[in-house]
Amino acid sequence: MSELQHAPQPLSYRTLAAPVHVELTEKRSRFLCSLIPVASESDVHTHVAEIRKQFWDASHHCTAFRLKEGIERSHDDGEPSGSAGIPMLHALQQHQVQDVLAVVTRYFGGTLLGVGGLVRAYSRAVIHSLERAQFLEIAPHDLYRFSITYGQYDLAIHRCNQAGFDVEATFAEHITLTVIVPSTARDEARALIASITHDDRARVPIATEMRPSAVQNSRF
Repeated sequence: MSELQHAPQPLSYRTLAAPVHVELTEKRSRFLCSLIPVASESDVHTHVAEIRKQFWDASHHCTAFRLKEGIERSHDDGEPSGSAGIPMLHALQQHQVQDVLAVVTRYFGGTLLGVGGLVRAYSRAVIHSLERAQFLEIAPHDLYRFSITYGQYDLAIHRCNQAGFDVEATFAEHITLTVIVPSTARDEARALIASITHDDRARVPIATEMRPSAVQNSRF
């Protein structure tokens, strides 16, 4: 791998909801693109090794990946320098996705494409894959936890559902609610909780976690 770069870690980020596989043909060369969600460089190496094993007879396995920590790498795998990995990485950057690996496997068709042709083919393979992908928006979520009586339960659940907040309930002598709210909606969360319970401590998050907030189709 080459082209190591670091960028600021985002407060929220966009990633794949599921792997995507696309095949294109350019002058009889086959370009098989795999877009795969990854969480670390170790994941990247594992998936690249699996693809190399699966398509062992291919000419090249060019790669690009971006991690939410800000690490970005690309590799031409024997293609002319800058003709494959960097155009693939640029496609991922333009689509603003993180924790994503792109591998484009090429089966040479007997006709040289030239550097310009390779740049177009490798970037097009990734772009077409991105156009077919669904994405998750991963964002900070605050967790609020408090107890209510059984008599308060129906109204509390109704208000949480009306606000679009996720809620988990544990039933014992009292009911313990855990309300999960995007961190950008803290004011709304505190107002809602105040309408359910008079416990001031309930309006302080017990934790903040990175969680999916939405599934989206491609905007590319």
